[in-house]
Amino acid sequence: MNCIICDKTADEVGSHLIPASLIKNCVGNHYNEESYNIDSINSEVNIYYGRDNLKNKCTNIEENHYKRDNILCKVCEKN
Repeated sequence: MNCIICDKTADEVGSHLIPASLIKNCVGNHYNEESYNIDSINSEVNIYYGRDNLKNKCTNIEENHYKRDNILCKVCEKN
């Protein structure tokens, strides 16, 4: 996959789709997030708790609602 900004190889992991500083007032600070993904068609609610959130009792690695791998290259992620 190619970087969505510069079109080079997208090799960065954990890129925020929306910068953490913009969503912290809605879902909490980085690693303390609490976010809900609501699927009204299937009547399902997926809850994500950040790794430092005290409500996080999960031992599995869950996908953060706002991070994705391989959408940016390392240079664009840094910038």
